[in-house]
Amino acid sequence: MKILAVMTDRRPDPPPNRKPYRGVTLDRLSIETVVDRLRIAAESGDVQAQLMLAKSLELGIGTPPDQQQAFRWYKKAAETAVNILHKEPRRTG
Repeated sequence: MKILAVMTDRRPDPPPNRKPYRGVTLDRLSIETVVDRLRIAAESGDVQAQLMLAKSLELGIGTPPDQQQAFRWYKKAAETAVNILHKEPRRTG
């Protein structure tokens, strides 16, 4: 099982599964848990999460490889980014 560390706020006495590193406490999460959280963020419209989920699906990281779903999330990320850009006021300079 692959492990990914996620930064959280520092607490004085971390539980045994948490290790402080340079003032930050790290939670050790399975890659499957991270992909599940990415999916939740992607479904709520987070472009970076959509791209990361697409890459995970494309390569089969934390989930079985699924090229069709990967393409769907890459396309969704592009559409979301375009919508964000259209909503921002134009800058003249």
